[in-house]
Amino acid sequence: MHLPCINIHTSQHFQEPLFPDHSPVSLAPVQGKKVLLDFERGNTTSDAGVILLSETESMIRIISTLARCITDARRSSSVMHSMHDLLSQRVYQIGCGYEDGVRREVV
Repeated sequence: MHLPCINIHTSQHFQEPLFPDHSPVSLAPVQGKKVLLDFERGNTTSDAGVILLSETESMIRIISTLARCITDARRSSSVMHSMHDLLSQRVYQIGCGYEDGVRREVV
């Protein structure tokens, strides 16, 4: 099966097979909802990889380990987001291809 895809970094359209020989894959539930990777559907998103990244992080806990290694010199009364939350956001942004924190596709 060939579905139309778009490269979000170049906005070029191309035809690419989406894993035609693979069965759906179940992941851990997100907020109590079943998560299933099914590469045979027409609607796709380039950000779905963040689910796999999150699943991997929940197994190896590298973000938590890194967060514990960083001394947080911020004034605790002004802190709204933990070091773990800040690192998680940054890692997931980079994992989705937004190295500079800016989404590149036209909305």
